[in-house]
Amino acid sequence: MQHHSFRNNGSLENYNKNLLRSLKHHISRYETYQCNAKKISNEKAIEFGFVIDNTSIMPDLIKRDGKLLIITPFMMPDFVKQIKLNKWIKHIFYIFTNMSKRQILYVYVGKNNFKYYEDDCNHVQLNDEYVQLKAESLSVNLIIPRKKGN
Repeated sequence: MQHHSFRNNGSLENYNKNLLRSLKHHISRYETYQCNAKKISNEKAIEFGFVIDNTSIMPDLIKRDGKLLIITPFMMPDFVKQIKLNKWIKHIFYIFTNMSKRQILYVYVGKNNFKYYEDDCNHVQLNDEYVQLKAESLSVNLIIPRKKGN
């Protein structure tokens, strides 16, 4: 039997840094995306968006008022600010694990429906505690002998 532990050395600061680094990379490539889209479509108005796939083994959680909350990019004030500054971003798909399965959160960044995410009470707060989780894995190898004559 083998035992494996996976440590989550995350933090709100690292989550925010990684998120913004990826977002800024895509923002810097907007003109390339536009050019490529025009090559494959005759549509005049093309809406752009992107997919954020959080591939962490364990979900990113904070503890607030005794409750566990899964962190999403929309809870990070710097992320929300960048989305507002870049009006061409219309669609965001956030893929994450919620302890038992993968889920997708889709947000259309329109005039009225993004206001919820702009509200400070929905953002990560200074007193929110990042929850460090430790995933455990057990594996067993079995050797099944063949019957003689087979």
